[in-house]
Amino acid sequence: MQSETEARLLVEDTEKSLELKKLALEIADLERPWWKRPAYVLAFLPTMLAFGTLLVGAFTGYFQAEYTKLENQRHDLEVQRGQLQQQVQGLEEQRDTLMDAAKKYAAESSVPKASPTVSRPTPTPFAK
Repeated sequence: MQSETEARLLVEDTEKSLELKKLALEIADLERPWWKRPAYVLAFLPTMLAFGTLLVGAFTGYFQAEYTKLENQRHDLEVQRGQLQQQVQGLEEQRDTLMDAAKKYAAESSVPKASPTVSRPTPTPFAK
């Protein structure tokens, strides 16, 4: 019985000493400055890296260069669009000219116009 109570007291003393150590560590952690705590550093570091990247981009002229590049591409596309519109207009005029020529040829021609239905010869059965 005595050894059982001694074992129980030993376990209780060990638990109490561990709890005291834990409390001491928590107090020490709370007494540290905020910038030395990992949770704050892990939240602060990516934010500062992103901000630094923006500053480097602004100071090196990266954003201005990209903007100029996009403006040049836009101008080139507008020029190409104008050329394509002229080409479409020319093709439409050419189509209209060809349609008029086809109508004149059909009117002057003595060949009657083909009917919309096509007549097909009737199939003949094979001889046995």
